[in-house]
Amino acid sequence: RPRERFVAEVNARLATSPDQDIFIYVHGYKVNFENPILVAAELWHFIGYEGVFIPFAWPSRMGRLDYFGDTESARYSALYLREFLEFLADETTARRIHILGYSAGTRLVGAALHQLALVNEHRTAAEIRERLRLGNVILVGSDIDRGIFSTYLMDGLLRVQERLTIYESPRDKALGMALLAFGKNRVGQLDPSDLTPAAREFLRSSDALSLVSITNAPGYDAGNGHSYFRDSPLVSSDVLATLRYDLTPGKRGLSQDPATGVWEFPVDYLSRLEGAIFEVDPDLARRAREGAATPDASR
Repeated sequence: RPRERFVAEVNARLATSPDQDIFIYVHGYKVNFENPILVAAELWHFIGYEGVFIPFAWPSRMGRLDYFGDTESARYSALYLREFLEFLADETTARRIHILGYSAGTRLVGAALHQLALVNEHRTAAEIRERLRLGNVILVGSDIDRGIFSTYLMDGLLRVQERLTIYESPRDKALGMALLAFGKNRVGQLDPSDLTPAAREFLRSSDALSLVSITNAPGYDAGNGHSYFRDSPLVSSDVLATLRYDLTPGKRGLSQDPATGVWEFPVDYLSRLEGAIFEVDPDLARRAREGAATPDASR
């Protein structure tokens, strides 16, 4: 049967991979079925084909005016994402399960995690994480209404996964259009000045939630400024390092603004990141040294 074949394939792949994790990519609106498959394959390539990378396709449509219909599709599709996460936790041998949500796809991710928080409200955070094995959840270009997201947090969303990372860009034009359409601010376009004193204090002390401002990352506002997780080398490197090596923001080389608790890209971010990766992956460091020492035969 399809379920058994799928589980067998996933577990077989996990058994041959040093990294026993599953990675799930949830796409945005206005894409065809092939898009999440191609993006997931690209991301899997850049993390070295470790673990299992799964695209979660939900029924978005290709028309520009289908945005409002897609937001409703995203809402009801959250149930299926929640069930899929529970299925993977129950049936596979994955050590942990990570999620990368993009644009309108973050609506699915947020709603699915909210549902998991509610159905597991009688359990402690440790029990929920042991049962679901959700590790890093990353939201980029998040199109979630801030008010709705606040209710998710109040209902215990941060108890579901180990760490939630949200990338923020005040120059995301696609989210600007969403703001115009709905009249409500979006999660992915938060400006640090919008944070209340209580929110700033929470961010300064929390390991469960990280806000990352990308305004210092070259290329973050390319095009309409919405696909920065693939357009900006620094942002894509940060996302991949989080997924592949489970590095915290500070370990990855980001710096935290002491006033707001928001993480930023310093000018020496790439050298910091390289040092952090080489520290946790000595074999990669060795191969990099050997490659640097090998003369280029093409010269």
